[in-house]
Amino acid sequence: EKRRRVQKLLAAFPYLLRYRIRPNSIMKKMYDPEFIRDPEHSLILYQDYASMDTDPDAAAVASDEEINGSARRKPRDLYWVDKRTLPWRLLPGQAIEDCARAQNRPLWVCDRMAKELHSVPDGSHYTARERLTLLAKVDNLSRAIGSCERIHQTVVPLNYARHALRSLTVWLLSLPFALVKDLGLMTGPVLFVISWMLFGVYEIGYSIEDPFQGTLRLSILCDAIRRDVIADEVIRCTAFKLNEPVKEVSKGSVDDDDYDDDDDDDESDGSQNVVEIEDIVIDDEGYYHLPEDIQANISEAMASATDTENVTMETVTNGSSHSKVMMTT
Repeated sequence: EKRRRVQKLLAAFPYLLRYRIRPNSIMKKMYDPEFIRDPEHSLILYQDYASMDTDPDAAAVASDEEINGSARRKPRDLYWVDKRTLPWRLLPGQAIEDCARAQNRPLWVCDRMAKELHSVPDGSHYTARERLTLLAKVDNLSRAIGSCERIHQTVVPLNYARHALRSLTVWLLSLPFALVKDLGLMTGPVLFVISWMLFGVYEIGYSIEDPFQGTLRLSILCDAIRRDVIADEVIRCTAFKLNEPVKEVSKGSVDDDDYDDDDDDDESDGSQNVVEIEDIVIDDEGYYHLPEDIQANISEAMASATDTENVTMETVTNGSSHSKVMMTT
C-alpha cells in the first residue's frame, strides 16, 4: 500500500509542476458563469504559479515587505478543479486537501514522498542504503522544480527586446533606398523576403524564451510518465521474476533411456513428472538445503507420484556450493 502511494505521488508530480509553470491550465474561476461547479466533486484552491520578475504586483508586495516589514498579501482569486481529473485523482485521501492548500504543490509532493520513504521500516531488502538512494532521487526532483522555475522566470530584459525590435525596424525601412538602384522593381519582393526572415527569427527567439508556454508538449510528457509509473506496473514487474517453468515429460515422449541398452533401471510405462530445481545449497557434508518457497513444489511432486519409492533425484553440480536437482516421479 505504501509503495502504491509513492507511485501515485510520483505520477502526480509532473502534472503539478506543469500547472505551476503554466498557470490557468485547468483551473476555473470560482464565480465564472461559463462553468458550473459540482460541490461534491470540486476542489477549491488558490492559483499556484511561479512569479515572473516582470510581475508588477509581486514587485510591489516584495518592496512593501522590505520597507515596512509586513507580509500581508492582497486577496487572491479562488479557483476550483474537478477532483476526478488528473492529477487530483492520483492523490490519496486527505492528501488532496493538504496539497490544495500548499503554495508550492510539486514541492509538497516531494516532501510527502520523502516522508513515505523515510517511514518504511528496515528489512532484508530495504536498508539505510536504499533509503538514502531513494531520498537522493526525491531531492533531484525538488531541484528540478527550481531549474524549471529559473527557466520560466529568466526573461530577456524588456529594454533589450524593445531596442532590438526598433533597430531591426529602422534598418528594414532604410534598406530599400540602398537596393532600389541595383534591383529596381525587384526591391519590393526582395525586401518582403528579408523582412519575413528577420522578423521570423525575432519571433522564434521570443517563443523559445519560455519553452513551457507552448514550445514543449508538456501534456504528452506527463501522460507518458504516468503510464510508465502506474499503468505498465504489472507488465514491468514480470521482468524481475526469474522462476523457471516446470517441465513435464508426458507419455510417449522420447527419452535418452529408451536408447540405453545397458540401463537396468525399472522404467515404467506411466507418465512421469520432472521437476527441475535450481540453486540448491549443498553444505560441506553433502546435505541439501532447500529454500522455503521450493519445498511446496517438492511436496506437490511427491503427492502426484503413484509410487513414492520411484522418486529419484539427479544432482548436477556446477563447481560451487549451488547445484541443480532433477527430481523425477
